[in-house]
Amino acid sequence: MNGEISWFCDNSWGATIGDKLNGYRAEAAELPSLGYAAPWLCDRAVELYPDSEFATEYWRTHPDYKPQTETAVAASSIGAAISTGVVPTDALAGSPQKRRNRSRRAP
Repeated sequence: MNGEISWFCDNSWGATIGDKLNGYRAEAAELPSLGYAAPWLCDRAVELYPDSEFATEYWRTHPDYKPQTETAVAASSIGAAISTGVVPTDALAGSPQKRRNRSRRAP
């Protein structure tokens, strides 16, 4: 299991479970603080990998553990693009209907 916490220049925090080579399982952006990002990462690790050594040890040392943050949200299309190298061009360009309407504008 791999995880990451990042800090952006606008003082917001991000966190991911997974990595570029193996794919992302969940990600969060615009977290308010490191004090929120760290529990988010722990909660997702326990939620997504309940049989892992980390989860077993965490439950042993925190017997009253209850998740503090929202349940996992699947990685975004951008996260998937980073994982797979496939750019979600349809999502970036808009729906085919919108593209068609733009090309039919009057001169």
